[in-house]
Amino acid sequence: MNFLSAQSIIRYQIPVLTESKVITDTELVSVRTSESGVFEPLVKAGEEVRVGQPLANIIHPYESELIETLYAPVDGRIFFILSIMLR
Repeated sequence: MNFLSAQSIIRYQIPVLTESKVITDTELVSVRTSESGVFEPLVKAGEEVRVGQPLANIIHPYESELIETLYAPVDGRIFFILSIMLR
């Protein structure tokens, strides 16, 4: 809505919380695990993070031991977190 308002496409009077910005895939940084396990996020989508900040833990699915902790490789904002519930 903020983006459309800034482009004068619609009238929208809610205060701007975050300025909209068009980004390209070259500006995104993927953080991947080295091993599979249960993903335990330590941050939420939209949260600002700093280099070295813990992002998530990877837990062994059968032994419940910590396999790996993922850390932020750069300063930025968490754009997306994939969470899958198995039934």
